[in-house]
Amino acid sequence: MASGGAEATAPLLAANNGEPRHRRNTFAFACATLASMTTILMGYNLALMSGAQLFIREDMGLTDEQIEVLSGSMNVFMLASILAAGWTADALGRRGTLVLANAFLMAGALAMSLGSTYAALMSARFVTSVGVGLAVVVAPVYTVEISPASSRGVLSSLPEIFINAGILLSYVSNYALAGVGWRAMFAAGVAPPVFLAAGVLAVMPESPRWLAMSGRLDDARSVLLRVSDTVAEAELRLDEIITHAAGAAARHDGGGVWRQLFVRPSPTVRRIMTKVMSLHFFQQASGIDVIVLYSPLVFKQAGISSNTFVLAATVAVGVVKTSFILAATLLSDRLGRRPLLLASTGAVAFTLASLAVALCVASPAASVASAMAYVAAFSVGLGPLAPAYGAEIMPLRLRAQGASVGTAVNRVTCGVLSMTFISLAGGISMAGCFFLYAGAAVAACVFVYFRLPETKGRSLEDMDVLFAKHPKKTNTSLSRTVATMTHDGDAAAAAAAPLLVSSGDKPCRRGTTFAFGCATLASMTTILMGYNLALMSGAQLFMKEDIGLTDGEIEVLTGSMNVFMLVSILAAGWAADVLGRRGTLVLANAFLMAGALAMSLGGSYGELMSARFVTSVGVGLARVVAPVYNAEISPPSIRGVLTSLLDMFVNVGILLSYVSNYALAGLPVHLGWRVMFGIGVVPPVLLAAGVLAMPESPRWLAMRGRHGDARAVLVRVSDTVAEADLRLEEITHAVAAPRDAAAGGGGAGVWRELIFRPTATVQRILAGVIGLQFFQQASGIDAIVLYSPLVFKRAGISSNTSVLATTIAIGVVKTSFILVATLLSDRLGRRPLLLASTGGMVVTLTTLALTLRVSSPSSSTASVASVMAFVAAFSVGLGPTTATYTAEVMPLRLRAQGASIGIAVNRLACGAVTMTFISLADGITMAGCFFLYAGVAAATFVFVYVWLPETKGRSLEDMDVIFDK
Repeated sequence: MASGGAEATAPLLAANNGEPRHRRNTFAFACATLASMTTILMGYNLALMSGAQLFIREDMGLTDEQIEVLSGSMNVFMLASILAAGWTADALGRRGTLVLANAFLMAGALAMSLGSTYAALMSARFVTSVGVGLAVVVAPVYTVEISPASSRGVLSSLPEIFINAGILLSYVSNYALAGVGWRAMFAAGVAPPVFLAAGVLAVMPESPRWLAMSGRLDDARSVLLRVSDTVAEAELRLDEIITHAAGAAARHDGGGVWRQLFVRPSPTVRRIMTKVMSLHFFQQASGIDVIVLYSPLVFKQAGISSNTFVLAATVAVGVVKTSFILAATLLSDRLGRRPLLLASTGAVAFTLASLAVALCVASPAASVASAMAYVAAFSVGLGPLAPAYGAEIMPLRLRAQGASVGTAVNRVTCGVLSMTFISLAGGISMAGCFFLYAGAAVAACVFVYFRLPETKGRSLEDMDVLFAKHPKKTNTSLSRTVATMTHDGDAAAAAAAPLLVSSGDKPCRRGTTFAFGCATLASMTTILMGYNLALMSGAQLFMKEDIGLTDGEIEVLTGSMNVFMLVSILAAGWAADVLGRRGTLVLANAFLMAGALAMSLGGSYGELMSARFVTSVGVGLARVVAPVYNAEISPPSIRGVLTSLLDMFVNVGILLSYVSNYALAGLPVHLGWRVMFGIGVVPPVLLAAGVLAMPESPRWLAMRGRHGDARAVLVRVSDTVAEADLRLEEITHAVAAPRDAAAGGGGAGVWRELIFRPTATVQRILAGVIGLQFFQQASGIDAIVLYSPLVFKRAGISSNTSVLATTIAIGVVKTSFILVATLLSDRLGRRPLLLASTGGMVVTLTTLALTLRVSSPSSSTASVASVMAFVAAFSVGLGPTTATYTAEVMPLRLRAQGASIGIAVNRLACGAVTMTFISLADGITMAGCFFLYAGVAAATFVFVYVWLPETKGRSLEDMDVIFDK
């Protein structure tokens, strides 16, 4: 490759010389996040027209041409502010420009919500576009300039992540506010800019590079010390910034920036500008905003007629887009920009061609699946990396204006596509449009391969070395320092983490048995979680007939539990630290008993929803605290087994609910489902009594200063007395270290360390926890658990009795393979099981989708077999190991709250799946749903392979070593 020599001479900032990272390096993450959040409003305002146009057209009688112009004009209007953003960013500073952007965004949202004529809407769109243009230029520039080289790939991807979060929020707003009106959709965007502007002024420092350009070197150094990995790196960055800023200032006055960019650019600047403009052009020429803005029209063209189903499908587009943007963010600093861009553009070309073919044959499911796959391919590379790459390669003096030019090209291309799509589709067909965009994606892949060098870990001040035709070796102090650095791999980190168990150790049977008994008793609380979650699978058939509930009410009643439990999940960390692990489990059982009683006596939809809320509080507390207790009570030799008990008992509860559905189906309709729920009243009383007989977690006792009690418990649950003393020593050290660092921080300090000022290691652990918890549910397991009767009926099984009998088989398979995973977890390790499980899920979900497409008598057997195989694949790895892994990797001080965050994400993902499954299945077919889940499972496999190290046999107190780069 032509750029190979250049890459060898550009300095690397991201190497590791063994020096510990600066504690406050994560301040850069907070600043970049806050700056990037302004782009949420860009994504929201751009994509809101996707669904709002359906209602604006009906309300104001607008024509197709007016809708087309109103949707796409924003990309033309924002050119003025995009081209002015470079000057504004240099004159007012990066912070001042972001505040100005938020002011325009607030005014534009208010004007849109009040607009009563086409002209008023166009004027409001112009005001909004000014704010969007300023934000889309300055946010990535600020993020790149504030970021240390070691995490610049992640941080510079944040603007694109938040753009896509805004797009997803707009789709959700379209769907949720469809019954209220399009004005409410736009009005929802009035308040956020006010809070964002206040946050920018209150929290963020100015860009160190802008401060240096303004002569404020002391302020620049102060900021660099807060955002660099080490003090030495801060000094080196300042040295390079001063050198480049002084050189640029000596050569140019204020107007010289544009002159150097266009009138008299150097060969290096010309090459850089060509790449920036081309990359921005190809990003939009591949047609992404056509899907973002016109996905309802694409889905209607594919054969989906209902507005509700269309909008539900657009929500799925937003979920896929956001999920894969997150994947790209995690991978950009690990794999580099170039591999992701190549993989993304190649896949974009293939999926666009597939979408075109699907539209030609008028296949709704294939069209929607191809659209989802296209969005995933775009979002894993070309989407987030185009602005990140363009912002980081521009020279300092030209960065703001160069970013303006690239963004202007991006928006002009987007405007041309979005304002001509309807007309072009009318001329060459919608399939023809996507064949055209596929050709552009092929050209983008060729361009990336031949023209773009890798930038991962490079110094911003020496990017021009990469693009110089005959690069010279740099002689800066930074280069000399980096030349001596060596890189420590993940394998070294894993090797450094202590092993508390080896093949030669002989465990103490008495201690192991007692630990097993305690973990079993704690885990049994989750039987009630599985029972209450899955009981609706069969009970809904009888509740619908008895109370007359609609499909929509059943869908909400079934899935709402996952949303309701967020309250207790987020409070569970605090409760576990204040009441102890045991006290919180007793409280959970009290709520579970009350909820079961209320469900059995409920006489209306409102009463059932209230009872579901009470139950969800208990489920949320148990779901967080049981795995934490198990991880803390278990000796390393059997921790995999004991922490897997949680998921095993959840599945025991699911199996019991299926048996209950089947056994009580013969009772009168008004009585049967009430008895099903009433059965759940007594077990919580017995379980609470058993929990009170358990010892408290030794780690919680140590946190309370009760070291004598902690040692007594550890002696009873450890393999040997020596191991008990070693564990106590490590626990004591782990408890003392955060107190020394945070001066006792208390509950607020824990959340601050998790969210606002996490260390680099905690960031990586939290990303692993959140990612694994999200993917576990996003792969669709609860769609099977809760809606298996509907799946089997769709497959051709008509009898309620036969359907319910088949669901029992699901429960048996699920529980059996959970037991297999429990036995294998400490023998094979967590990582092999997760990889085998997610790979199997991809195959079985795809097979299930294909069998549902066939709809023949023989295919019903194949569908049932595919469901069983999917449940087995899930239960042998991703099901039980998620709880095991996430509970054991969190540091002691953060364990309860970290578990709360992970499980909150898990329940939100579950709620999104369960509360949209019926609508989504009606919109893209049930087969289409499972094709979508298969794609998520494939993403899960990649995530596990790239991000999650092995934890088998490692000390809980030293998990951070495994995750430390």
